[in-house]
Amino acid sequence: MEKLCVRTRQNDDGKFLVDWAWRQGASYENASRAGIVTVTVTDEYQEDRAILAELRAIYLLLEEQSIHGENRLGTSMTIEVSAGAIRKTLAKGANKSAGKGVTSKNHVARASNFLATKYFEAQIVVGRWKYPTNVKEVRDFETTFDRYPVCSVYFDVIGEDVIITRHAMLRAIARVLMNNPAPDENDLTALPDRWWATAWRWFEKVGKAGSEMRVANVPERKMAMMVRKYQCKPIVLHMPHTQAVLILKKTGYGTKVLTVLRADEYNTNILHVPKQYGQSLRKA
Repeated sequence: MEKLCVRTRQNDDGKFLVDWAWRQGASYENASRAGIVTVTVTDEYQEDRAILAELRAIYLLLEEQSIHGENRLGTSMTIEVSAGAIRKTLAKGANKSAGKGVTSKNHVARASNFLATKYFEAQIVVGRWKYPTNVKEVRDFETTFDRYPVCSVYFDVIGEDVIITRHAMLRAIARVLMNNPAPDENDLTALPDRWWATAWRWFEKVGKAGSEMRVANVPERKMAMMVRKYQCKPIVLHMPHTQAVLILKKTGYGTKVLTVLRADEYNTNILHVPKQYGQSLRKA
């Protein structure tokens, strides 16, 4: 299994230096790539600045630099971090049931969402940093933590990037991707991690659906119900040839998927579309 190892320390100028190494195999002495990511954390973020810097460095290495390979998720990867709070917020069992980790540090949870969605399969462990003595390539970077890092998928139908949330991943798995809907959609702890990679790839396909996806025209009275339920006026996306309805919300930091519904649940509980029973239609 391949491993990304990081260690964070603060420099005299207030910036954070995140040592990193990409290792293939069990040896800590050898690394195919390694270096330092210098991270500036803006004054807006005052708590756990070293942890935020470490997460920003991991995001840069995986999402922006693709040190693990292009178009790759967290499969067969271990990320060795230096802060226990990162491991807690990414605890597999808690995320599979509650859609969140076990840390009380909300800012750490928000900063690690990209690891809980696109890179869910990666194993997160707390390790003790060891300098590699045999490095094939040294690469240094510099970046700034001035917003929470996110992983998104471009949706053709609305022409913008859409953030995939932990909750949306859970609902897509339980309500759409499983052949039979999960008996308890709030507890997916029995499912293997690979389902989360499947969910991410499904969202990528949804984003490219083009004409197969449409923005639903929700009647005004029904939209008022949805506004009360979701505390916003959502964008409703429907794929008629599948059982999927996506509920999106515009926020100050981007549009995100709030949840995923089955089409029959959407029609019954929100639109109250009549259902066919034998030769007659009855109100749902």
